[in-house]
Amino acid sequence: QNLLKQPGAFADHFQREFVNFWKVGLHRITMDWPSYREALHKRDSRIVQNTIFTSTGLINTVNILTTAPLFLFAIIGTAVMLFEHERRRYLALLWTTILSFAVVYAIFHAKTRYRIPIEPYIVILSAYGMWKSWGAMKWGLRKFEVRNLQTLDGQREQLTEPSTLSSQPSTLNSRPEL
Repeated sequence: QNLLKQPGAFADHFQREFVNFWKVGLHRITMDWPSYREALHKRDSRIVQNTIFTSTGLINTVNILTTAPLFLFAIIGTAVMLFEHERRRYLALLWTTILSFAVVYAIFHAKTRYRIPIEPYIVILSAYGMWKSWGAMKWGLRKFEVRNLQTLDGQREQLTEPSTLSSQPSTLNSRPEL
């Protein structure tokens, strides 16, 4: 009913919750509210004030260093699968599943923990992106090595031309025997 009366407010809410669903850092953890924890601690001293879920620099850093590469390679995997015609139906299946969770939770109240059921699908995309990135890196290194060998061979050919030979023997154009 509110959707029909205030579509702009719903759109703002949906956008905010959709972004919250994909946040890299931990957020919306009830135990992370210091004032709430202090009030509980005053009522019952057995409740600790700081837990392992309390956001610290270390926890945020570890979270970003583990989640950000996962998302980065998932984006790369998605882009590669998009250009490979025979893999598009698999990509559509993965993203339909992933987005169905994101959209449904964005309508209500999104938290990072609601992303856990779709993490395996994100890992599949990420693994594919990492595999393709590794292949591209190996191809680039091979191409770089071939280019450098051609450059070295060209330099050796210049050294063996009669006009560039000096009276002293050169060790640059000799190749080691294996």
